Amino acid sequence: MSALLEDVRYEIAIAVDAGLQGPDLVDAIVTRLCRRIGGQAINWPMVDRRQRNAAIRRDSESGMKANEIARRHGVSRKTVNNIIGREVVQPTVGMGRDQIG
Repeated sequence: MSALLEDVRYEIAIAVDAGLQGPDLVDAIVTRLCRRIGGQAINWPMVDRRQRNAAIRRDSESGMKANEIARRHGVSRKTVNNIIGREVVQPTVGMGRDQIG
């Protein structure tokens, strides 16, 4: 895990351990992070795509719809369909709604 993520986890743990909830918890986390890393240029690590894709496949296998999976994981429906191996049918110009597969 990167040093940045370790710092973030640490600051969140402190705010949670203080018993804060809701907006107070969010404000405390943001304030602590600003004090700790404010003013620095940071490189936020990308999501581990293997873990994300595995979670998307599990959600699909459990019967969850592609739109719901996409919303849950912050990706497009097309990305979900690519990950789970479904072909995405794109409507062509001139096709009516009743003709789209």
